[in-house]
Amino acid sequence: TGFANLSGLSGDRLHKIGLVRSPLRYDFLLPATPDIVKRFAFSQRAGVPLSHPAVEWLMVGWSARGSAEPGMHMGFAAFWSWLSGDSAIMRIDATGHLEPMEGLTFIDLSDAQLQALLETIEASFQRNDAGGFIAVGPASPNRTSAIFEATGRFHLGHTGNAWVGEALRSAGLEFGFWTPIPQSVALSLNWFSHHQPAN
Repeated sequence: TGFANLSGLSGDRLHKIGLVRSPLRYDFLLPATPDIVKRFAFSQRAGVPLSHPAVEWLMVGWSARGSAEPGMHMGFAAFWSWLSGDSAIMRIDATGHLEPMEGLTFIDLSDAQLQALLETIEASFQRNDAGGFIAVGPASPNRTSAIFEATGRFHLGHTGNAWVGEALRSAGLEFGFWTPIPQSVALSLNWFSHHQPAN
């Protein structure tokens, strides 16, 4: 497996993005800049409060549909859906200032790397015949997040963690060839001297 520097190219403007770990997967944290908010403006119609002045980050991830069902995160039904395969969803959440915490790390991307990453993330949303994004519903009772239909199919060989690795590689970054579990993403990150733990 090949690994390489995650930082942007010398002389480029650098953009900080985050990776945040939950018990089952990593998700991306994208800064709520005007350009990124505009790109994901469709999620506001589904209830994500992008225009709230306290919003600083968008958390975006790809996962199994079963993981979005109430009480399904660690239950047998969720495990069975992952074992047997499941349709995929994209989740977007808006969040404010982030305090340092375990499982949160940041990396720097060049302009070109960031744009390539955003294009891959956007392409992971399924579209309807009119080209619109397909909202499934709110992802949390506090309604800061929303769920959308995603492209591809979730299975044990292609998880949300594997999707994270694919997205980083699509941005021109070398990363672990296959990262199906959070530990494999963490292992890949630890090979790089330029990732920045939250502190």
